[in-house]
Amino acid sequence: MAKSLSDRFEGGYISHNPMFRNLTADEVKEFQEHARQNYTPDSPINDVWHPVYRSECMKINSECQAKQKKVMP
Repeated sequence: MAKSLSDRFEGGYISHNPMFRNLTADEVKEFQEHARQNYTPDSPINDVWHPVYRSECMKINSECQAKQKKVMP
C-alpha cells in the first residue's frame, strides 16, 4: 500500500504554494540549520526564501530580542 502524502512528510513541510517545494523532516532540519549558520539577526527576511527558512530567521530574531530585553535593566 502506498504511503499518503502526510505519512511521507511526517515532521516535514507540505507547501500549499507552488513556488515552494515540499520538504521531508530531514530537509526541514537542513533548512533550519542553514538559517542558523547563515542568517544575520535583524537583517531583512526575503519573501522568496523558503517558508521554513524564513520561519527559522524569525525565531532567530525573536531569540535575539529576548536576550536584549534580559540584558537591559
